[in-house]
Amino acid sequence: MLKRCSILLLTLIINVSCSIKNKPIEEIKSSPSPEDYVIDKFEDHSIVLLGEDHGIKQNLDFVRNMIPTLYENGIYQIGMEFGAFEVQDLLDSLLAAPEYHDALAKEMMYFYNVGWAYKDYRDIYKSAWEFNQTLQPDQRKFRIVNLSYHFDWTKFNMDDKECMGDVFYRGEIDSFRYELVKREIVEPKEKALLLVGTPHAFTKFLNKKLPVTLKKDCPCQSVFLGNRLYDLLEDDICTILLHQGFYGTEASDYKLISPADGKIEALMKQNNYKPVGFDLTGTVGEFSDHSFYSSCHDSFKLQDFFDGYIFLAPFSEMEGCTFDDYFYEGKDYASEIYPEIPDPNWNPRPRSAEEYIQQRKEYVDIKNRYKDIIIN
Repeated sequence: MLKRCSILLLTLIINVSCSIKNKPIEEIKSSPSPEDYVIDKFEDHSIVLLGEDHGIKQNLDFVRNMIPTLYENGIYQIGMEFGAFEVQDLLDSLLAAPEYHDALAKEMMYFYNVGWAYKDYRDIYKSAWEFNQTLQPDQRKFRIVNLSYHFDWTKFNMDDKECMGDVFYRGEIDSFRYELVKREIVEPKEKALLLVGTPHAFTKFLNKKLPVTLKKDCPCQSVFLGNRLYDLLEDDICTILLHQGFYGTEASDYKLISPADGKIEALMKQNNYKPVGFDLTGTVGEFSDHSFYSSCHDSFKLQDFFDGYIFLAPFSEMEGCTFDDYFYEGKDYASEIYPEIPDPNWNPRPRSAEEYIQQRKEYVDIKNRYKDIIIN
């Protein structure tokens, strides 16, 4: 009798263990498509933030292909980090025009950032224009909202520490973006999908106004766009991370590592790398992570970071954005491009146009960027 009870107990333990072990993949297999996942989030939130690692083609394709579905569900705007509000009227006119003018789209992107010579970001403009062509004249047009302003990098001086105030002459950038989103989206009670770089999408993460235990030396400030919007909207905002590599800690010289110590990619492989969107508050979010982002926590999990996660492709299949070989056509490098090259304090300006073009192409070499985390 005792032997039989022992066998039954052992069987029960094994079954429970297997059930717990298999639960993450079961959740992933039952997760919705990325498109459906985003739309689901708008049922309970007016703003959904997408945090991207810049320059990945799949991310941009995903966003532009969502435009018809967003519109059908009452979301009429996409906010983009890469765009200057000074040309918002021009962009609105372009997206409502009977003909599309890529030269104008190119000039607007150049005005914001002379280094952003990537067609895929402008393709979001074109996709919005193409969708607007399907609407009746009296129907509301889909809109792309530029979330930034033109930074005056001609005022940068390496020897003058006070010069950054002249570069960012409209104030701290995420404070500016916050006021713009509040004016254009929140106050009119609109809904919007906002595509920004990963740190700008932080909401609860590193938010000093929340009762989260952080290490004493943690740079805990509510300075990012998402932090500020969360302070205003609380649970009316949702933040989703697009699959990407994480920087490691100082001990690893910040070498890129795979999220959740590689467990996300391992899970996705079990699901045949099918694109999915899923919450980080359940079993999947319990996965620990030891990347740079864990530096402020004794025990850091993905659910401490973002609300949701979208997987579009494994690192091995990610593609870089398309460099536009004609982006600088008609521009003089020495007098027009060179003085406006951004971030020279940590990204020295190349002396020739050829070197700069090569630098911009290398930036979107995703295979090289992710070489340390690609699973062969």
